[in-house]
Amino acid sequence: MAETSNTQRRFDVLFGTLCEILSGLLDSTAKVAGFLLLITGWIATSDTAQKFLRSDELSRRLVVTSLGGAFALYFAASLGAFAVSRRTLSLLNNLGFMPSDYYEGRAVDIRMLAVFLLGNLFLAALATGLVLQMR
Repeated sequence: MAETSNTQRRFDVLFGTLCEILSGLLDSTAKVAGFLLLITGWIATSDTAQKFLRSDELSRRLVVTSLGGAFALYFAASLGAFAVSRRTLSLLNNLGFMPSDYYEGRAVDIRMLAVFLLGNLFLAALATGLVLQMR
């Protein structure tokens, strides 16, 4: 009885962790996409921003560097979330408390990660391209 209770607690913690990782990745992906869309819209529509960026090379470089840095941080965090998700899934499988069909859909898989990364890479490249064409 105590063994089952301990296994149940470990399962609950691992399953909760798996769900939190997925939720956190979805949340951060949406926030980064929103930030990139906001920046792209601002650069594309603001006459003041366009005039400023056209007149100051250092500012253009700083914006491009910031966009690249923000994407790099998002990329690294997403890869970290993927690795922790896969490790947590492995621990759940090793626990053998229930069939993996019940929880494996909560793990971050490589296709999901690729869609998130490529989507935000596209938005970052779009914003960067807008800035770079302002010369």
